[in-house]
Order: sequence, then C-alpha cells, then structure tokens
Amino acid sequence: MAKATHFGNCQCCGAFQKLPAGLLSIHGYTVEDGWFSGVCRGTSHLPFQQSHALIDQFIASAEAKIVELNAQIAKLLAPATEPVGWEHTRTTHRSGKVTDAWKQVNIIEHNGTIGWMTEDRNGRERFNPAYCHSMYGTALEVATKMNSYRAEAFRRIVTKTETYIEWQQTRVANWTEQPLVPIMNALAERERTL
Repeated sequence: MAKATHFGNCQCCGAFQKLPAGLLSIHGYTVEDGWFSGVCRGTSHLPFQQSHALIDQFIASAEAKIVELNAQIAKLLAPATEPVGWEHTRTTHRSGKVTDAWKQVNIIEHNGTIGWMTEDRNGRERFNPAYCHSMYGTALEVATKMNSYRAEAFRRIVTKTETYIEWQQTRVANWTEQPLVPIMNALAERERTL
C-alpha cells in the first residue's frame, strides 16, 4: 500500500484522515476484545475536498432510517397489548467503559408486585420491581411506560439523524473542490497548537 502524503475529510463522517493511495484510510471502527468492529462507509473513497458524489447516498440512507425509526416509535407509543416492555441497562465495566443496552422483558406479578426479572452484575437473576423505576399500575400499563422510554431513545436518534442530513446538505450546497492538506503541514500545525 502506498504511504499517505496528504490528509482529507471523509464524505460520510467528516473525519480528517490520511489518504494512502489518494483514498481515505480505514476509520470509524471500534476495537472490542482485540477485534475491529465496524468501519465508516467513507473509507477507501475520495475525500470531500475532491468529491461529494457519495453524500446523496448517505442522505438517502439517513432518510430511510428516519422512516424506519418513526414506524418503530409509533408502535412503541401504542398502548401495550401484552405484558412485554423494553428495559434499558447501563453497565460500567472495570475498564471504565460504559455499555448501554435495551432488551425486551416480560412484565410479571411477583408476590403482589409488578416488575420483571433481570440479571445482576454477577449474572444472577433477580426480580426488579416496577415501583423502583417510578412505574405503577397494571402489567400492561408498566409495559406501555417502558416502551415509551424506548420510543424516546429512538426520537433522540431521529433528531441526531436529521441534524446529520442538514449538515450534509450544507456541505454539498457549499462545495467547491479544495486542495488536500500535505501531511507535513498538518503535523506542523498540530505541533504548533499543542
């Protein structure tokens, strides 16, 4: 692979990346348990300074995601017809990393109290009373409330996605071809600002 001599910005995420062989380097991934996970869709394409050809695809994909999320939101906001709700968990790992997760749980009555079964940090199953989460009522009412929290999480994603679309539309509207940034200039500027 050719060694990068310039930097450029990604058409998808805007990240400032090296350009080996004139195309964006691999970026946008995470490393979990020693494995790479995911990659930005702008990887291995021309930088924004030279092209905006991919941005229409990214906008269309984001718009489709909004339609899909709004359909999910509508389903989640309807009154529950079965005692199943979405539980949100947040785990802080020993490394300090925080993991958020959503999972569906069955709402049950246990000793006269409405709640659901969940796992504690040690993997043991325990009863989680709904009143500990300021949720009261029947199993269906608790499920409806839990589902509304999941809908709100989806609404936040919709808002972020709408912001992304506006950002990309502005980039395209103001686009003119720009020179790439030589690596030596970028490194010198970085050293100067440290």
